[in-house]
Amino acid sequence: MTGIPLRRAILAGVLASAAMVPMIAPMPAYAQFGGIVYDPTNYAQNMLTAARSLQQINNQIQQIQQQATSLINEARNLTSLPFSSLQQLQQQSSFSPRRSASPTMCRTSSRRSTAATRVRR
Repeated sequence: MTGIPLRRAILAGVLASAAMVPMIAPMPAYAQFGGIVYDPTNYAQNMLTAARSLQQINNQIQQIQQQATSLINEARNLTSLPFSSLQQLQQQSSFSPRRSASPTMCRTSSRRSTAATRVRR
């Protein structure tokens, strides 16, 4: 009678150690058929990402085309300007070299910059 509980204990120990071996020494998983694993969720996500990337590239192409058209139109407008306008523009640009500053600049920073230029003079 003492042999049956001993056999059960040995069998339980063998099963427990057999169950622990994969946890201690994991082995790599392989695909069952042909080595190709297809995950439809991952595939769908990759397709959505590729479609969004393509849309962004198309948007960038349109932006560049619009910028090129704008530059061509500006060049046409500049060539049609009379020389009197050119001289006025040159005079304005020589009197105020800092006019290209951001229009959102606050008044305190412009006061500081004028105060700093007064000190330098």
